[in-house]
Amino acid sequence: MRYLARQTANRGTNLMEVTITAVIAGILAAVAVPSLMGILQGSKVDQGLVQVQNSLKDAQKQAMRLGQSCEVTFNTTANPPTITASPAGCLVGTDTELPTGIVLESNAPGDKISFSFKGTTTSSGTMVVKSADGQGEQKCLVISIGIGIMRTGTYNSRSNNISSTNCVASS
Repeated sequence: MRYLARQTANRGTNLMEVTITAVIAGILAAVAVPSLMGILQGSKVDQGLVQVQNSLKDAQKQAMRLGQSCEVTFNTTANPPTITASPAGCLVGTDTELPTGIVLESNAPGDKISFSFKGTTTSSGTMVVKSADGQGEQKCLVISIGIGIMRTGTYNSRSNNISSTNCVASS
């Protein structure tokens, strides 16, 4: 028996198929891009909080190591916000610049936290790190008066009055 191969013409795709594929790809992109942007912005907020916490811990350790007072200053009006310390040597490395698109707010007196040569502090403060567009999750750090214990969490208020009571532990 002889098998005959049936030949079919290569038809390609028509305009309707291309249009449907383009519409589906557009819908998927419209859903995925905002989610991806939110994830990236949330990552910047987390990174900013870690930088604030590390700067405070560094200054506290350096104050004890050097046997001198160290003062950390938060420049909340800079874009992006910066963290500096004085005198020189109170921060390991250089001053810290937070990621672009991040806002830093503080209720610390004068946006400063001072550590004595013992690592203690005479003031407390709450720092809030959030996206510049005001969307997404806000992170916070609270430093207590006295031995300078720090805790971090999620900030659950959108008001301009920063309070440590709005900094709740992240789950």
